Amino acid sequence: MHPDRTNLERMESAVDRLVDGAFTKHRHDVVVDSSYARRRGEKVALTIGFLGLMAAVFVARGNPATNYELSIYQATPVGYWVGVGVALLISIIIAFYASGRTVRTASVLLAGAATTSIVGLPLIRGYYFYGLLDALIHLGWARSLNAGVFTVYSIPYPGSHLFAATLSRATGVAMPTAMMLTVMVFLVLYFMFVPLTARLIFPDQRVTTIAAFSALLLLPINSLATHLSFHPFTLATLFFPVFLFLMVKHMVHEADDDRLPRRITAVTLLMPATAFVLVILHPQLTLNVLLFVFGIVGVQLLYRLARPENPTAYYRVIYGQALILLIIFVFWVDQHQSTFNTLDQTLAAIEGLFFGTEVAGEVVSTQSDSASDIGVSIFELFLKLFLVSAGYLALAAMLVLGRIRGKRTASRIDSMLPFFLWGSLALVPIVAAQFIGDVSTYFFRHLGFGMVIATILGAVGVHQFNRSLDTSSVRTLLRPILLMCAVFVVVLSVVSMFPSPYIFLPGQHVSAQHMEGYQASFNAQPADKTIWYAAIRTGMDRYEAAYYDEPFVVHSGPVTEEGMLTGLKGYFETHPEEVVRRNHWLVITETDIEREVVAYKELRYSRESFAAITRERNVHLVQSNGEFYEFYVEIGLRPPVPEGTFR
Repeated sequence: MHPDRTNLERMESAVDRLVDGAFTKHRHDVVVDSSYARRRGEKVALTIGFLGLMAAVFVARGNPATNYELSIYQATPVGYWVGVGVALLISIIIAFYASGRTVRTASVLLAGAATTSIVGLPLIRGYYFYGLLDALIHLGWARSLNAGVFTVYSIPYPGSHLFAATLSRATGVAMPTAMMLTVMVFLVLYFMFVPLTARLIFPDQRVTTIAAFSALLLLPINSLATHLSFHPFTLATLFFPVFLFLMVKHMVHEADDDRLPRRITAVTLLMPATAFVLVILHPQLTLNVLLFVFGIVGVQLLYRLARPENPTAYYRVIYGQALILLIIFVFWVDQHQSTFNTLDQTLAAIEGLFFGTEVAGEVVSTQSDSASDIGVSIFELFLKLFLVSAGYLALAAMLVLGRIRGKRTASRIDSMLPFFLWGSLALVPIVAAQFIGDVSTYFFRHLGFGMVIATILGAVGVHQFNRSLDTSSVRTLLRPILLMCAVFVVVLSVVSMFPSPYIFLPGQHVSAQHMEGYQASFNAQPADKTIWYAAIRTGMDRYEAAYYDEPFVVHSGPVTEEGMLTGLKGYFETHPEEVVRRNHWLVITETDIEREVVAYKELRYSRESFAAITRERNVHLVQSNGEFYEFYVEIGLRPPVPEGTFR
């Protein structure tokens, strides 16, 4: 071969290698630059999200509530919702497209902070108290406990009251504020331990992220039987993931410690204390937990005896933990008759179903009738309150059915699903029993409890659905659609967290003017006379319970719209009960007016009925502070007072 030609070929080969190397380096540099730009963009977006959230909180804090707010959504400045909306949107987008674990974790923290600010709006905006009706009774109990009038044994479920009283003393804040802070503490615990539990069941960071966002939806809160106000059953429901986390951590051998005996783990020492907290938070919720736990115990016994080679039989048993929880539960409820009253009511309802005196689903029928009366279909109400919950229940059911049909998932979730399946099925008898008659109001409590489990399994179901997509190209195509669905789910959940006219319920705001008005009215009454009060609907006795350990006010029941329109003097003069035919104090608040006219769309009381009171000659306005109106209805008749009604 000619030497010149050989040298030429060598030079061409060297040039080609040089060009290829330069191109490869350039392509690598482009990829690195692109990756760097992406990470930088994610960090900038997160910074904007956190700054937007901070600005939103400052806006909300700078616009405190000055009177009763029927809807906390409408009363809170638009600037707050813009800032929080931007923060939530950025967090969802980053969670979908994040390039690294750190950034994805930051997106979860941003979403958690934004949601915490939403549920904390009553505190941020300076509410005196949040929670009407039963929450006011709990306010009185907490005050009595703090003052030493009550002991922990005076209350069937003193856990949350004791925490609030301790918080009030430790921080110096007023009891109503301490109780709202207590709710926030339990919400944060729920936000933390739902994803932590999901991580134990399915050790994958994506599942943990999905579970964290799922927890922020607050699916256990339905505003019918579980609430964001100070409600002990709800607080116990929010605490349940703490107990569940410790139980699962014990079962999966992640808490083993060589320094401890073989059958004892680090969490074994914590579970009795956690079980005790659960019992004193609310025994009824603890009964649900007991059924769930003993369902798991049954599965462990069955697999260890019949299928010891199955992975489900590998997990550490919880026989001792279940027994300890049962002992604490029996010891506590044995000291409180109210627990047995609930049991008696349940048994009576079951007996009534068999004899035809009770019907199943009475609470659902009642809610349906009330919705129909104001022109709302039960379907619309269901969509607003339970559409997201129904979706998560469906995802959890699909996950379980997939295993039953033999579609195996990751090993741990596959082997742990029997525990959740049979533990949940163990709840069916008590849920079915309390779907009857008067105790059917408890049904939505059980639904709230069940949604804790559905949230965790539903989050795993979302992950499994994502993995089931055939190729990365399909995932890329569907990702924008899934992103829009996620945004829709978050929005739908946020707008139904608090009661508002959107879900045809009044806000639970208790203003300082309301409390001051009631306290002034009660304090002005002579101690040696029977005081007769009338009100709109019921609930006035709750305000009394918020201040006094022993009731002394006599309530003649709610006045009717007809009585308000035709004249209260004639209404009381011709009342069917002779003892009620006397002078009365009538209390009306802005809560009453806004609730009846706006939220309930004048179903029982019209705007005109409230206006008619001010025009009646024998009705005298004796106290008003802009939110609280007290009238004296004079009819001049004073019949004999029944024995035992004096203060």
